[in-house]
Amino acid sequence: MAKATKKRNSTRYKEKLADILFDFEKFCANFLKIKTKAGRLVPFELNPLQVRLHNEIEEQRRQTGRVRVIILKGRQIGISTYTQARFLWRMFTGGSLRAFILTHHSEATKNIFRMTKRYLENIDQFTVNLGTSNINELTLPNLGSSYRVGTAGSSATGRSDTIQLLHGSEVAFWPNSEEHMAGLLQAIPNQDGTEIILESTANGLDKTFYRIYTEEGSDSNDDVCAFKPIFLPWFLQEEYSIHNFGNLSLDAEEIALKARYDLTDHQMFWRRLKIRELGSVAKFEQEYPNAPSDAFKASFDETLIDPAVVIEAQKHSAIEPFLDHNAPMAIGVDPSGPGKDKTAIAIRQGRAIFYAEAFSYTDESLNISKVIELIKKYNPDRVFIDNGGVGSPQITSLTQMGYGDVISRVNFGSPSTEKNRFANKRSEMYCKFREWLKDDVFITKNDAIPIQAGTTLFKPNMLGGIQLLSKEHLKSKGMSSPDLLDAIILTFAEDLPNRDAKKFLNSYENGGSVKNHTWDPFAI
Repeated sequence: MAKATKKRNSTRYKEKLADILFDFEKFCANFLKIKTKAGRLVPFELNPLQVRLHNEIEEQRRQTGRVRVIILKGRQIGISTYTQARFLWRMFTGGSLRAFILTHHSEATKNIFRMTKRYLENIDQFTVNLGTSNINELTLPNLGSSYRVGTAGSSATGRSDTIQLLHGSEVAFWPNSEEHMAGLLQAIPNQDGTEIILESTANGLDKTFYRIYTEEGSDSNDDVCAFKPIFLPWFLQEEYSIHNFGNLSLDAEEIALKARYDLTDHQMFWRRLKIRELGSVAKFEQEYPNAPSDAFKASFDETLIDPAVVIEAQKHSAIEPFLDHNAPMAIGVDPSGPGKDKTAIAIRQGRAIFYAEAFSYTDESLNISKVIELIKKYNPDRVFIDNGGVGSPQITSLTQMGYGDVISRVNFGSPSTEKNRFANKRSEMYCKFREWLKDDVFITKNDAIPIQAGTTLFKPNMLGGIQLLSKEHLKSKGMSSPDLLDAIILTFAEDLPNRDAKKFLNSYENGGSVKNHTWDPFAI
């Protein structure tokens, strides 16, 4: 009888252990300990920000079988704490995994390594056997797994390994970042179960982290290899708040900011003290961004398009108040060929930009097919296509296929209608977009749009008119091409006459000339 009871108890224990092991939050709270700022060891209970991050990562793993995320964050919000715990969890539940962590300087490398050892040395429920344990490597023989850490410096770091779990910490601050990234990504097999977690605060428009975050953020393709951009603003961190203060009088800018992001007075007071500590709002927004566009400012000079205004237009939850069936509908297409640029397409009707996507198409026929698909679906009054580079032959192909009556060529470098005000057609269209933004308007949610707004640097030309800096100039400074914004401003290439909405809807109901128009705006 005693043996049977002991066996049942053993079975219950194993079931309870399995329940804890395979639930990440329970695994952390029951097995792992972290050191508080006061120096005490306490169970690691995920904060709301870490729970949000975990849910997003797990959603990607369920959909694709692997993890590829790039995280833009504020300072000291616990991403490394989460990531090291996650990698241990994967080793305990999956086994035979090699993890590699690359940080931006040696002290950060030591801190992360100490954190991992602390996790392992303070598991009370069972003994974890350590094999190799030195300043760079930690092996777990019973699990067939290992940790290695490195500091970005030598361009060969991590290149010769085959690893399944990669944590890139503060990627925007890596020296030789392009060489490191190229080598490390080759060390990760493109297989289910592998994970790459890149994270950083912003470092201006660096050539690696900024490029990956903005390029992946504007891509709508379902690609299991694509990085998922995740933004974690400072105000999600519970401790970034001060409760003991007197009367707080906010200025107009602070009142607008508080309303835009639904902040509390406690958070606003913490923000004000941190700005005073850092010396400027600009520095605060880079270290503790409200939105991605705050972090990735090309400079602290004025941009033609204010990212904050774009963000405000993206906050609307419903499109209905902005719809006007009398208004003309225009599609803007900024096409691309082989290379890093993307084909970007935007659709505007009146006060609503309800579609804005970028696609990594290297096949010209796919670009053309997408344009035809949207023409058939939305029946636009005009499709404006950039005539430069690969645009011209694609326009010719669309014309030969019978779509010439709705397509207009646009040359970005051609003269503007008012030469004393605008240096060229591109600058004129951007200024029209800026005027449009002064109204109460709707812009579909896409993080890449306000980020790209932050790169709209301009200067006066010889006649005193506005001249946008060229795409080539932006790329020479390490900035991504503003493909989505260029598609959006193409919808302002011409002033189009209003539609006869009644005639249009009757034609649709009777299966007339717009029989392919299947768009239901109220379903957006």
